Amino acid sequence: CLFSQSEVGNKVFYKEIAQGISIVYFNAEWNSSNDILDTLEVIANYENVKLYHIDIDNNFELKEKYRAKRIPMIILFQDGQIIKKWKGSLRNKLDMDPEEVKEKIDELLRDTY
Repeated sequence: CLFSQSEVGNKVFYKEIAQGISIVYFNAEWNSSNDILDTLEVIANYENVKLYHIDIDNNFELKEKYRAKRIPMIILFQDGQIIKKWKGSLRNKLDMDPEEVKEKIDELLRDTY
């Protein structure tokens, strides 16, 4: 299930990512041509994984905390700990294979369950 951070608020967001596996996707409306949400929604089919979308223009606190300057950016969390980050290029594109994210999630699920 996809949540935007504005739907849950920062307090709930931090509480949610503290447990289980979460994917946090950072981007901005002005960079929508490089949006990869469609790609990430495939990952959202995992029932044990939460997916959050953060618009960095609307959430300065999270942008600064996670240093989301090169967008799009994806952070994979497990129990509140950063497992892996994928950062955008200087042209604000994220060149990565979604299979890489899925493999990392599968690895975490194997180790956890």
